[in-house]
Amino acid sequence: MEKERSQELQQNLAGEALAKIARKGGEANVVKHEQAIKFIGAACGIPEESTSKLLDTIRQGKENPDKARTSDALPETIRANMGNWSAQDMFWMVMDLFQAAIIMTAEEGRTTMYHMAEELADTPNFDKWLNGNQ
Repeated sequence: MEKERSQELQQNLAGEALAKIARKGGEANVVKHEQAIKFIGAACGIPEESTSKLLDTIRQGKENPDKARTSDALPETIRANMGNWSAQDMFWMVMDLFQAAIIMTAEEGRTTMYHMAEELADTPNFDKWLNGNQ
């Protein structure tokens, strides 16, 4: 998986985590998002500083959910679409998660990618699109 694409996947997962926090508050369960971001960083050779910055952004969002949508740590394109992914966007995120899983040597990493993909695929928009019920 290309480094640039894996970094974009990390950013998208962070954006999705922050959107979840903004909707559900600081008690939102974003553990899968955080784990996936860590494993992607390690498997794809992303600098630890970059991965840590995204994880810190999620932590700050949990501490202050009202500011979760305005994090400067994410690119504007990610912030603009947080929580508003189309079904096709979700599809490509799921495909990227599986592509990342392929290069992971640890079973724990592959399992985390699977569970994250499963969570994303469980969204109503994705289900409607997948089953042709748009």
